[in-house]
Order: sequence, then C-alpha cells, then structure tokens
Amino acid sequence: MANPKTLNDWKKAVGRFEASGLTQVEFCKREGIGLWSFRKWRKRMAELEGREPGFIEVTPVPVQRIPQRPATSLVVELPGGIVLRFEGLAQ
Repeated sequence: MANPKTLNDWKKAVGRFEASGLTQVEFCKREGIGLWSFRKWRKRMAELEGREPGFIEVTPVPVQRIPQRPATSLVVELPGGIVLRFEGLAQ
C-alpha cells in the first residue's frame, strides 16, 4: 500500500499499526508507508483526540520483600531496542 491520502486512510493505517504488534519501522516497511509521514500523522491524530501517542502511564507497585530468599533481577526488552533492568527484586 502506498502512503494513505485522506484522514480516514491514516486512521485505518494507525489502527492496523496498533493491532500489529510491530515497531513503527517494521510496520511502515510492511505497508510501504513512509516512516516520517506515518509518525507525523500518528502524532497529528493523537493531538486531535487530545492524547499523546504511545504513552502508557506506569504506576509503581510496592515490592514485598522476603528476607530469607535471595534477590534476583529482571530484564525486559521492548520493541525499538528499549531495555529495562530491575535489580534486587525479591523472588
């Protein structure tokens, strides 16, 4: 598919992206959409809806520590090369 032309086309493309589980780069390559056009339109539509694209609020949860068990670590790798490391978590 070439770059979408209308606002409705872009809404459909963004909907397909959000359901795809792909990174923006992977999705745009698969769909034949220009990456920077996609990013611009995704941001524009989020602003029209009064929200920021791709923001997920994370609320910290207290960790209940169990003193007799050794601590461990957790590594979470997200799309786009983002890596989160949590050290010293109770098992």
